[in-house]
Amino acid sequence: MPSATCPHCQTPSHMTYFPTADGRRDSLIIWLGEEMARSVGVDAIKLLARRFAVGDDSWRLGRCENCQKPVFLLLDSYYPEKVNAVYPSSRMKPHADITKREVALDYVEARLCLSVGAFKGAAVLCRRALQGAAIDKGAKKDKLVEQLDELVKTGKLTADLGRLAHNVRQLSNYGAHPGEDGLDDLTGEEAQAVCDLTWQILDHLYVVPAKSARIEKAIQTKKARMKKVPLSKSPNP
Repeated sequence: MPSATCPHCQTPSHMTYFPTADGRRDSLIIWLGEEMARSVGVDAIKLLARRFAVGDDSWRLGRCENCQKPVFLLLDSYYPEKVNAVYPSSRMKPHADITKREVALDYVEARLCLSVGAFKGAAVLCRRALQGAAIDKGAKKDKLVEQLDELVKTGKLTADLGRLAHNVRQLSNYGAHPGEDGLDDLTGEEAQAVCDLTWQILDHLYVVPAKSARIEKAIQTKKARMKKVPLSKSPNP
């Protein structure tokens, strides 16, 4: 069962296949459900039915196990478990709370690489996002290994998150020469782990503080409103 980043829920997920042995249009609609069939489109369903009828399995219709929405998967002709492309294309956008735009864009591009099986690209872009975040949060050293240690020493990262960050660095750090960085053997599971761990670090550095600031602002606003509300007088006995 292949895994891919779902373009609907943006979650790395397993995809359940429609059974290719039954390529009838009515069977496809029943499998999808009428509402989902409408979102896929009649023409796409007809095309799939014709391809199934002649045994063309390059494009497969799947369902995301996380959100249950339909996804078209282009499988690799030599490695059927490898997904080369996903349709509809990913609609992931830079997270608004990641205020350093370059960091947000690097992470989005890493997820896009992961969704099409470009595992080395995903790992390298996660490293870029991690280093960009470290510099944005005040790290002054030149090397990423030192920059991450700086974030731990200054309290920007906890010790546990610092270890996670070093795990990402070790998996994704490009060596001086091809073949010496270990990326030739990087698996899809490892690339997904790199992306997931990178998100935990970005979430801690950017998203959690932003959410906390919004909650604190809401609390202060409520307190200010309460001060303006006059206390009701007790009725005279």
